[in-house]
Amino acid sequence: MLILVIGASDGRAATARGGNVVMGTVLEVTVVAEDQETADALLSGAFDAARHWDDVLTTWRPEGELALLNATQGVIHPVSNDLLKAIGLMMKYSLVTRGAFDPGVGPIVERWRRGEPNPGRREGESLDIYRIRNAVSVGDKGIRLRRGAALDCGGIGKGIALDAIVRFFGERATAYYLDFGGSSQMARGRPENGAENWKVLVVGNAAGTIHGTVILDEASLSTSRALDPSDPAGSIIDPQTLTPVPPPRLATVFAKNATAAEVWSTALIVLGADGIAAAQAAGVEAFVEIDGKITKSDGFPLARLP
Repeated sequence: MLILVIGASDGRAATARGGNVVMGTVLEVTVVAEDQETADALLSGAFDAARHWDDVLTTWRPEGELALLNATQGVIHPVSNDLLKAIGLMMKYSLVTRGAFDPGVGPIVERWRRGEPNPGRREGESLDIYRIRNAVSVGDKGIRLRRGAALDCGGIGKGIALDAIVRFFGERATAYYLDFGGSSQMARGRPENGAENWKVLVVGNAAGTIHGTVILDEASLSTSRALDPSDPAGSIIDPQTLTPVPPPRLATVFAKNATAAEVWSTALIVLGADGIAAAQAAGVEAFVEIDGKITKSDGFPLARLP
């Protein structure tokens, strides 16, 4: 971990700042507190919280809790309260997005990841194994996945981790800025360097394109892109067709919590501009760019560059 600590000379506030690789990308944290000891402890705890959720939700490491669940199909498998809560959120947002976000596409994601020549639905397979509401049974003793089913949290994991960090901070942080891989940000308060607020760039599909800025204060911004299946970052699977959403397509979502922002940015890659009304009904604001055409909700707080 690389940590750069900057303390205030007048004793009024202190800042701790650092970056760490978590969930396959870089998490950067800036946190402001009343004293340096508190700021340092909050910075360290933020990375601990993110690593914990990585352990819970990863499918890239066989010892990850979700990976272990995926490997025990057809039987009741005991899970931690944290994984149980995360799966509850996955099921909730699958319903709210009308299936545009569905971690039940895990088997398709894994086949693309392995580079299988025919990664789609297998002949004779029930569609139920690709729908989280049908693939998952929750009981008192644990969770049972249908045979052939698997869950993938690629469209929600970073959001869950960021919201957990914010809960850990509580009121001890007078301000913070969290940036997860440049695609999910969350901020609160006023930076110690004297700036009035935290501003985040709203980028476009074309490299180097910037459409403007958004001010974050107790809010989150998440951006998702449709990528070619050959891209190492992986493509977004349409739960209805079980095929990758073709690029170019970008969605940026502004929400009060990072989980909702990340879920809806993924869902809008699938739904396109037609999904903006549903996103607004769910309490989030959206900016969508498809083939160069931009559509945004009336409440998306975009400030154009001068």
